[in-house]
Amino acid sequence: MPDIVVATPGRIIGHLRNSMSVDLDDLAVLILDEADRLLELGFEAEIRELVRLCPKRRQTMLFSATMSEQVDELIKLVVRIRRAREGNQEAVLLALCSKTFTSKALELFRTEEVDFLISTNVAARGLDIIGV
Repeated sequence: MPDIVVATPGRIIGHLRNSMSVDLDDLAVLILDEADRLLELGFEAEIRELVRLCPKRRQTMLFSATMSEQVDELIKLVVRIRRAREGNQEAVLLALCSKTFTSKALELFRTEEVDFLISTNVAARGLDIIGV
């Protein structure tokens, strides 16, 4: 299996169901880009099945330009917080983000401290950065 696979959840699920040589056992990172669009296109069941089939030790990244109830429900599926800590869900998520993202990636790009900015098509919607 290649190191990076870019496909819709439906296509990945199809390969998993129909090919004995495809599995997710060694998956390290699951990236769900444009989650809002995937949900709008009707891939909710496939996304849920894909997340269920992935190893628990993986890292999951979910990107969405908009926040809807469907995206919020998907976040709850992707970011699992133990039942005993559910009352502190926002605090746990804030702690995860503040420890993981210790610098402002967009500001570093704007001030030319980093050369590359990898993003969803949100950037195409009008970032005010000279030379982009």
